[in-house]
Amino acid sequence: MYTLLGFVIGFYLLLGSFILVMHVKLLRDQGTQFTLFWKIGIWPWAIIGIALDFGFNMVAGTLMYLELPHELMFTVRCKRHVADEGWRGSIARWWRRQLNQISPGHV
Repeated sequence: MYTLLGFVIGFYLLLGSFILVMHVKLLRDQGTQFTLFWKIGIWPWAIIGIALDFGFNMVAGTLMYLELPHELMFTVRCKRHVADEGWRGSIARWWRRQLNQISPGHV
């Protein structure tokens, strides 16, 4: 019970940090110069997101793709499988659609 609750909370923290960090990246690419206030506020979320992405890839990614990871981050795993013709490619393309809605071209 607590494991499932922990996974759900972790997943929503991962989604939230992904949305935040990708929006900040978009603003930075558009030329926004962030003050020290925002840099200090954003960096912890980026670190949390990286740690959660790693954990998601190791656990959920391994279960989804039925393989041990060859890479540390889930996006890299999806990129590797996106051209596959089989079921792994279908999973990767589904994730590509989801992630690219927030960050076009991410996968």
